[in-house]
Amino acid sequence: MKRRETKLTIVLFFIMTAALLLMPGCTDKNPGGTGDDGPHGGNGAALDLIGGSLEYVCEQNTLSNLLSLADNVKLTYEDSEGNKSCDLFFKYGDNGKQTGRICTYTGEDGTEETIVNMACMIICEEGGRIEAEFSTLQYESEGDFSFEDVVTREIYQNGIVQTIEDLGDSIKVTATYSDDFEVPDEEYGYMDQYLLEKNTLSLLEHKLMRTDGTIISTIKVEYDADTKGLADKYLKDWQKTRHITFNYEKIKEDGKTENKTLTISAPATWEVLPLYESETFCFLDAGLAIPYKYPGDGKDYTIYVTNAVG
Repeated sequence: MKRRETKLTIVLFFIMTAALLLMPGCTDKNPGGTGDDGPHGGNGAALDLIGGSLEYVCEQNTLSNLLSLADNVKLTYEDSEGNKSCDLFFKYGDNGKQTGRICTYTGEDGTEETIVNMACMIICEEGGRIEAEFSTLQYESEGDFSFEDVVTREIYQNGIVQTIEDLGDSIKVTATYSDDFEVPDEEYGYMDQYLLEKNTLSLLEHKLMRTDGTIISTIKVEYDADTKGLADKYLKDWQKTRHITFNYEKIKEDGKTENKTLTISAPATWEVLPLYESETFCFLDAGLAIPYKYPGDGKDYTIYVTNAVG
């Protein structure tokens, strides 16, 4: 019997993702206006440089659009204390419609850690082998999550445009969260500075700052940045796949049993186990008598899962 518990790396993955979602971005909050009438050059011909609004800039920075212009997109995050992490997003699958993510960050012991997310799987390497946990919740709610808004959420579409500078190959936009730029109110006393590629309006850099100029965080975006081929080995593994079936016998709070069956495709050399909303136990037979043990590479197999034993 193999007990499935969420690994620390998975917890970190979701914590980091949740933290990014809390950062200002393309939301419907509008503390100070529409961004069309900034007092410091954010109107008229200047706004034409960004398609008329920050909302338009957001539309140009969906991940699917950026990945139609480049094979991969790399985001590097740095906070005011110098802590860094990176996300590399890349296309794979039929016609490149699926999106993978490689996250690298420095762990508590100072070593570089890597988390890979592909096809609703959180992937890690153990002893040179790939082990993956398939998120059934993600699959049921979102399918193969594409990270579509990972860049657009860095752009606050309702910000008040203060300045737009034409730098030749790029455009620098400064926007605030309040109409009163000189004396910012207590809640919205910070501003954004965006550096955009001129022709495509693709985001190159985002600085979140206090209105006194203090930098809170910096995010840099690079295109076709995977020069070391980080994604290559994961992409290569998908050239040969096999089917894995999860039969889940869930005992509900009222004592009734709910049965769910799900079959997925996965690389033939990856060991994949299911991750459910609660603690589960895995077996190799329908009678739940043979404890789970990896059946080996290259063959289809079925895992029988339960949230109760005994």
